[in-house]
Amino acid sequence: MASAHTTMKLLRRAMATATEAAVKVPLKKPGEGHPKRKNLFDVVKVLPNWGVGSKVAKSHWRPETFYQITEIKLYKVCD
Repeated sequence: MASAHTTMKLLRRAMATATEAAVKVPLKKPGEGHPKRKNLFDVVKVLPNWGVGSKVAKSHWRPETFYQITEIKLYKVCD
């Protein structure tokens, strides 16, 4: 059985290690982090004919998995 003195030493060591790890965590400033990802409209608007006939996929999908753009319907939203 460990003495009270040994227990306190272990507890202090554990707390010091936890405090050091918490201090080393970098803080992110506003505006840092992942850049905004593009949605489907942002991707196809630069393609000829608005991307009709193009195959699009997310980067983590398997190569045989994709969407094929067959039709684009654009409309203006008025507030």
